[in-house]
Amino acid sequence: SRLATALLRAVGIPARPVSPYNAQFWVQSPSGEGTWVAMGTSGGRSAYRERGNTQAEYGTLSPGAVRYFPVDEGPVIHSDWYTENKCMWREAHPWSEHYEGTPAGYQQAVADLEKFAQTGEAPQGQLVPPSSELHYEIAYSDFTLHLSNIGDQQVLVARFPIIMASSYVTPTGDVAYWTNHPEWVTRTWIEKKTNPPVEGEERWFCIEFDLSELQPTLTLLLPHDVDRLPNGHTLITDGGQRPGGATSAQPGSGSKIIEVDTDGNVVWAFDQGLNWAHNADRLPNGNTIISDTGHDRVIEIDSVGTIIWNSDDVTLSDGSALNYPNDANWLPDDHLLITDRDNHRVIEIARDGTIVWQFGETGVPGSDDSHLNSPHNADRLPNGNTIIADSNNNRIIEVAPDGIIVWQYP
Repeated sequence: SRLATALLRAVGIPARPVSPYNAQFWVQSPSGEGTWVAMGTSGGRSAYRERGNTQAEYGTLSPGAVRYFPVDEGPVIHSDWYTENKCMWREAHPWSEHYEGTPAGYQQAVADLEKFAQTGEAPQGQLVPPSSELHYEIAYSDFTLHLSNIGDQQVLVARFPIIMASSYVTPTGDVAYWTNHPEWVTRTWIEKKTNPPVEGEERWFCIEFDLSELQPTLTLLLPHDVDRLPNGHTLITDGGQRPGGATSAQPGSGSKIIEVDTDGNVVWAFDQGLNWAHNADRLPNGNTIISDTGHDRVIEIDSVGTIIWNSDDVTLSDGSALNYPNDANWLPDDHLLITDRDNHRVIEIARDGTIVWQFGETGVPGSDDSHLNSPHNADRLPNGNTIIADSNNNRIIEVAPDGIIVWQYP
């Protein structure tokens, strides 16, 4: 698989090897219940979507099979199917422990799995002769929990399939999964669940997480924008690491948008793929508009972080492209008012990219009554005028819809 990966990269295909054990991902329902499902094959997708088979035909991959994902897309759950509820995901770095295919081997595997859930340490398995085809196996994996998508949920119950007591298991058959130990595990247990698509009863290992005292520790680094929301929460745009250079704070910090409640608890966050973000605007429908300044784009995301609109996906009607947009505000007609700093303009655009209003000449700085110089902010006033912070001209101006400056300070 390493050779195949190298060959693919040599011809410009970003790839990484993924073992057959990487086929299961966490799916969580809005109630907080969830299961592991396999998403690695078209048969698995069909089994889960159409027949409700939570095993999703795991084991259909041939031994030693290698699948490839683009390195920048992450697990399949983010790019392929359960995108409407991306509450958790895991990046697999799997290893396995084996146990004899006997009742005693099974009981030891169960005991070791429960010990791992409580201590975070994976006990060493048993020595299984290489010639022993039938044995029990636990596949461990690293796990990343995105707290930003949990919301107000306090208690989370995770369930995933465990090795079957009534039959032996092969390495490509039923495999039990667990993860690196989270400190907030409160209890574990085993329960039986029926799963008609596989004609029988399954044993599931269950873990309860208590997140009531768990809050992500976030340090602000160059916050650029703040809004007080109608519910009393505060929406903060944190710029993070300056592109192309270090700051006086710790290096490597990421740009992020966070919502904190009145007690300072982070109740929502988005930090996926932002670069030097400067502004965020919460819409009436709960979505959020973000000025992703370092990427020269404006995006709209929903409450679980799915990008549902991206300025990169539309062509501006004058053929230009955004250049370091500092600010973007939603208007009641669903237009966007964008302060396009390095294009020295403020534009109002429709969602299809049509520019319906503009002040400032695209790409041309100036200080007269029709030009701007690196503006940083613009807001639409109730009277229809637009107030602009014309930064490098050291002035604030109010512009009427016909482009006439009707007020200026100083």
